[in-house]
Amino acid sequence: MRSFLSKKKIDMGALMVTALFGMLLFSSRAAGAGDFGIVTDVSGKVFIQRGEQKIAADLAMNVFVSDKVSIEKDSEITIISYDDCMEWVLKGADQITFRAGKKKPLSEKHEISAARKLPVCYKPDAFQGVVSQKIGGIPLMGVEEDPVACLREEAEKGSASNSALMILIMHDLKQGERESALVYFEALKARLPESGFVKDMAASFAK
Repeated sequence: MRSFLSKKKIDMGALMVTALFGMLLFSSRAAGAGDFGIVTDVSGKVFIQRGEQKIAADLAMNVFVSDKVSIEKDSEITIISYDDCMEWVLKGADQITFRAGKKKPLSEKHEISAARKLPVCYKPDAFQGVVSQKIGGIPLMGVEEDPVACLREEAEKGSASNSALMILIMHDLKQGERESALVYFEALKARLPESGFVKDMAASFAK
């Protein structure tokens, strides 16, 4: 039993929130660039340099192979790579680049190690595709019913990272579980109230 969640509920409200989530994710795309991962946490001053653009990093932004991430002192960004669902926690001051065919970000100043491998991760292609650690992206017979059970346990204990909360929100919206996604979202909003992405999602949940 999941005491953290209400029973599964699929309704129009869930579909509307999920649709907005997809549009917000999709809006971060750039034509012709290779995908690397999605931003799931930001603290301090972090910028994504994309060609001549310098964009303040925010939750749910897509990061491309051609991007350079500039992290100021005492700042931090977490990116989950699509290829293998690895969580990369990148700290400043630093400049990070992403290379085609390479799974690991390249730092100008530090040796980078992945924080952990997550059970699932999502791409911002209109929120249509899920990348899973299961073979071929298809859940194997006999595995646990809830692939994010370990992250739910962290949320129950109050120890879930912002990155874990993002995955839980995306997973539950994907499953049509608006009410359970809202619980995780409220926890995220309390931590990052100034995020533009959080503000947009809050407006959608309020409808």
